[in-house]
Amino acid sequence: MLINYADETLYKISSCGYSIADIAWIGTREFTIPIDEFFETARATEYNNGYGGIAIPKDIVIVMRDDSWFERREYDGSEWWTHCYGYSKPKIRLHLKKKNFEYYGYDDPTLEKFCIDYA
Repeated sequence: MLINYADETLYKISSCGYSIADIAWIGTREFTIPIDEFFETARATEYNNGYGGIAIPKDIVIVMRDDSWFERREYDGSEWWTHCYGYSKPKIRLHLKKKNFEYYGYDDPTLEKFCIDYA
């Protein structure tokens, strides 16, 4: 099923009782990216979250101010967010270089493939 990545993300966050204001940071275990850049890029991304290839970077985490976080899960190409607890913020910050999260490579997408220089 084709869905908008920002809508999927906001739905999952709100279904767990959070809003964008509750987000502390977004990134991976190695680096962060600006929250506004994430949502701008996610709004431009339509993808099929059903079975098949992985379409969204699988290492993205959205960490909330209460130190819980949302991470991507995948099974046989089907993708979704899962809510988890306890995370520490990396010291490196990157910026997104692409205008959407669409990825058509043969390997699994990681967030770093969508980023540029340290800031």
